[in-house]
Amino acid sequence: MRSRRISSPPIPPHWLGVVKNWLDVCRSLIEALIYLSAEVLRTHALVIGATGSGKTNFLHHLIVADLLRGHSIIVLDPRGDLAMAVIELAVRAGIDPSLVRFFDLREKQNPLGFNPLAGNGEPYYKALGLIDAIAAQVESWGVQLAETFRNALLLLAETNSSLNQLEGLFYNASVRRALIVRATTDSLKDFWRRYDALSPDKQAALASAVLNKVSALLSTEGLRRMFGHPDPVDIGEHLNQPGSITLISLAVDELHSAGWMTGGIMLSTICREVFSRATVAESQRNPIRLYVDEFENFSMRDFESILAEGRRFAFSVVLANQALAQLTPKLRSVILGNVGVKVVFRTGFQDAEVLNKDLAGVKGAFDLPNLPVVKRFYGSAGRHPFRSK
Repeated sequence: MRSRRISSPPIPPHWLGVVKNWLDVCRSLIEALIYLSAEVLRTHALVIGATGSGKTNFLHHLIVADLLRGHSIIVLDPRGDLAMAVIELAVRAGIDPSLVRFFDLREKQNPLGFNPLAGNGEPYYKALGLIDAIAAQVESWGVQLAETFRNALLLLAETNSSLNQLEGLFYNASVRRALIVRATTDSLKDFWRRYDALSPDKQAALASAVLNKVSALLSTEGLRRMFGHPDPVDIGEHLNQPGSITLISLAVDELHSAGWMTGGIMLSTICREVFSRATVAESQRNPIRLYVDEFENFSMRDFESILAEGRRFAFSVVLANQALAQLTPKLRSVILGNVGVKVVFRTGFQDAEVLNKDLAGVKGAFDLPNLPVVKRFYGSAGRHPFRSK
């Protein structure tokens, strides 16, 4: 990896994890980083390893390199520490604040606005994305529930409404009539007219089935303010700015399932906005890199789309998690078969067997369960894996 001279922001070495006294031994910050070229990362990357093996520190390095290149990034962070680290770097590097959007789900009083039912795309795809994200976080999902939920979200999307109006749609006849009048799809109007004709008990049964699935979202003060914000962030417009930084802290340690569900909704919205650039010339599509930690907690459909179509839309992803066992067999197959770069830290014995075969074609090629924190293996499609110290 060759370095290039670049103005280096005053970053504490202990925070970034670079070599000690790097300012004395390196010409620039990027020379002190462990990083992968932008061209290599366009093929997507998987970072896997046990807790404490060095994954998060490695993600720091990749993100720092992207920021120094002026590359647009999205960080989907379950806990918030990684997002806060990027905020610190952005401030120290003097990055224009207008390029940064920080969705902090811990913020209750003045959160950034986010409306997944607004923006580019057909109402049907907006509704489908939300349903997939929510269904990934719940245990039961019946046919009648799916139909009712789909028609509710379609009506809200078609009328440019917010998720906060979901309860009023079901329980307030005047709100429902006002939304139906604004709808343009006949089949959608017919569904809600049939709903109006039901008995109060049947209406309540349909309503409660839907609202129970999103109660965590609609009963949390900060999330209600975010979803119902009068001036939500235009996600598509922001992502298309060169050098844009989108940080999402899901605060799952505080919000639990509501945090994961919101993250899934945001991921779906991001994918929809990126893939809506089909009418934009490829040379004019702003390259975007998405970093997702603990990605196994989100909808598989979005990652399948990114891995299959992302490169065509200048959209790449860096996925991080602890173990292959956390993935469904189908998702594991999709990830291992379509990710161009694999970065492997210390793993369990079961994962070591699979990864050795994937990286080197034979069992036991590398002693992955006993890999020190300061070592990792890189595997790139079409190349023999190598060890880095």
